[in-house]
Parts: sequence; C-alpha cells; structure tokens
Amino acid sequence: MNKKTCVIINDFTTCAEIALGIQMPVLRDMGAGVLPVPSKLLSYPLCREDAVALNTTDFATQMINNWIASGEGFDAVLTGFIPDASLAELAAELCVAQKKLGARIFIDPVLGDNGHAYKSIKPENLAAMKKLLKEADYCLPNYTEACLLTDTEYREGGVNAEEISELLSTLVEMGASNPIITGALVDGKTVVALKTNNEVKLIEYEQVKENVSGTGDRFAALFVGFMLKGDSPEQAIRKAEEKVTEFLKG
Repeated sequence: MNKKTCVIINDFTTCAEIALGIQMPVLRDMGAGVLPVPSKLLSYPLCREDAVALNTTDFATQMINNWIASGEGFDAVLTGFIPDASLAELAAELCVAQKKLGARIFIDPVLGDNGHAYKSIKPENLAAMKKLLKEADYCLPNYTEACLLTDTEYREGGVNAEEISELLSTLVEMGASNPIITGALVDGKTVVALKTNNEVKLIEYEQVKENVSGTGDRFAALFVGFMLKGDSPEQAIRKAEEKVTEFLKG
C-alpha cells in the first residue's frame, strides 16, 4: 500500500508541542508522509505577549506555487494558522487544485479561543478564512472559532442541541462541507459536534484539562490520520478524542 501524503500549512513554534511541532510527528507516527509548509516561525504560542515571530510568507508562497505549477498530487491538505490574507488565498488555490487531483481538504481555522479572537487576528484574516472555508471537505473550528466565522454570539455557559445544530448549518451554508465543532458545551456536556450527510451528531468526551496548548492541533492531526486510514468521520472523531484524552492524562 502506498504511503498517504498530507500537506500541512501551519506555524512552527520552537518551544512547544503545538501546530507543526505536534502535527508532523503525529501524522508520521500514523504512517503518513508529511509535507510541512511553515506559515510563520514563533518562539512562543500566539497567546504569549513576549513571542518573537519571523514572517515566512514568501517562503511558503514559493512552496505552494511550485506545487500548483508542478501538478503534483497529495492525499490530503490540512491548514492551521495562516497569518497573512494573501497566503490564505494561495492556500485556497492549492486546495482547489488538489481537490481536482483527489485530495481531501481539512481546514482548521485557527482564529481564537475562550470566546475571543487572538490579538494577531485582523478583519482581513477572518475574511480570508471565510473564503478558505469554502474549499473544506472537513472544517474543524473550536466553538469560539465557529462563532467568529458565523458572527454568532459566544455563550460562555454553553448552548443547547438546537443552537449547536444551527451553528453547524450556518457553516454549511457558508460552503464548508462536514463541519466539526470541537470543545462545545452542549446541554452541560462537552462534545464534538459533527454535521455530515445532513445529520447532526454530538459526540461526548471526557474533559481532562482546560486550556492545554496544542490540544486542537493534536486532535486535527489525529482526525486526518484516521480518515486517511479509511475511518468514517464519526469513527475518526472518537478515536482522535480517545488519543487526546490518553495524552492529557499522561
């Protein structure tokens, strides 16, 4: 069996197991070939005030343009933090080209957490991400990001099943196929909410720790890895959450 290949467009943070720093080893451990595109180099996570950053947009742009020009095909594209609107537009071009070659597109719109956008996120970033979302076969926003993308009020106390269903439907209307909202508090339970084939599924999981950096990145990589192995979206979500819980429990 040929090794499945996945392009990952995300930042690389030198001191933490987040973004590319965790997604590359996770997917490689699952048997996939990984082609990383660093969207930015960071010394600390985005939430740190003292983070030092290096813009890698020109380098990432050249990499993506080369792939588009060559017509080389991959099995999957996974996007994470994209700091530049022009790079998000180019990522969308890559996704369009790769979909024509049979790749599946996974969009993790890294925009914020805990009810707030990251300080580095500007209106043009949000607008570009909404456009990129239209190319997704699967989009994986957390609850905060789903609210930001859909201009929905964030509710710290959680939502009910009807409200999370409406949020999923709005993402579908925006062009995102198979939306998956992570970290949602629905009727008092922590769930991953999935809409696929016009059916909403709420997958409950055990919340071990709060605000652990890289949890969403790890989940996204595991989800992609299990999908590449042939699992259904629901199976991939359940297996990914089990692995994340195991990691958090140490």
